[in-house]
Amino acid sequence: MFSFSFTRRKATKRSSREGGSVSRVGEDQLDNSLAIATPQTNRGDAFMDHGQYIEMTDTQDLELERNEIKFIKLLGSGNFGEVYKAIINDCTVAVKSLKENASQKDKQDMLTELHMMKCLRSHNHIVQMIGYSTHRGPLLLILEYMPYGDLLGYLRISRGHNDTYNSGEKKPTSRLTDMELLSFAWMIADGMSYLADMKVVHRDLAARNILVGENKICKISDFGLARDVNSEVYVRTSQARLPVKWMPPESLFLGESSTKSDVWSYGIVLWEVFTIGDSPYPGVKPREVASLLERGYRMPRPNHISEELYAVMSECWLEKPEDRPTFRRICAAMKRLINDRRTYVNLDVYNDKDYVNFDMVDELQ
Repeated sequence: MFSFSFTRRKATKRSSREGGSVSRVGEDQLDNSLAIATPQTNRGDAFMDHGQYIEMTDTQDLELERNEIKFIKLLGSGNFGEVYKAIINDCTVAVKSLKENASQKDKQDMLTELHMMKCLRSHNHIVQMIGYSTHRGPLLLILEYMPYGDLLGYLRISRGHNDTYNSGEKKPTSRLTDMELLSFAWMIADGMSYLADMKVVHRDLAARNILVGENKICKISDFGLARDVNSEVYVRTSQARLPVKWMPPESLFLGESSTKSDVWSYGIVLWEVFTIGDSPYPGVKPREVASLLERGYRMPRPNHISEELYAVMSECWLEKPEDRPTFRRICAAMKRLINDRRTYVNLDVYNDKDYVNFDMVDELQ
């Protein structure tokens, strides 16, 4: 019998959402003009010794029998996947599965996610895999339950906007503060710093792939596109659709991904967080992003964001990957901004109407 060595942590799963055939930009459907590769890799490097990471009791085999899983309700459904709330050993969990119409590529991505998560030790800002089921039926991933759903929906709902894709059972009850937004940015950087230490490139870092738990804790999720890299750069060799608005020039033009590519994506996540849920490159279609970047375009500083905070974003978007900061350095920068107790996000001048560019897949095709 599988046993848990952690206290019951309530939190959710994102990916699939209510709304059936419609999903967030960058999930199930993307612009066809930028189809990109995604090979398999096997993890070969040893675990690093990180003192604050808690290991599960059973790291050898997390296979669970289906009769151990008590399904409670459907939380969300996308084009190819579904997420359920369930109970295992009196613990609330989220169960991720694929629909019958899922493609072979979707199945492969889910297997990649499973194998990648098996290699990660538990971390405060990474969604934990509790187990999986591969026998007698479709593959199931059992993850810790995050009650507030994905960060993108959480941000938008906190402003009073409706978000039908957010699968969280709980909703924010008040508007977010500047300190809370900075805290989100730090937690995401902290989780990504761990992945960088473990030589894992996420390749799909976006607010929609970060989950929110109790006490406004953010955790990185959705490792279907993640790759283990023993060299500095990962090169795609097969076709797959990827979220172009979160991708750096070297990924768009050369098919190369590295931790520094994730840093670029983190800069886009900062835009999402500090605009409280706006879509990046507002009004721009995915097929137009590459030519904009080729001309050196970067999203301008929002009026309510300080020069110091925008400088962190801008550093993430430097042309050469080697010139971008490390996640460890970004963590330190975010900690400093939090501890300064100065106003880096002036919500008194934030205008909600300026940030309602909520891209939908249907509008981009």
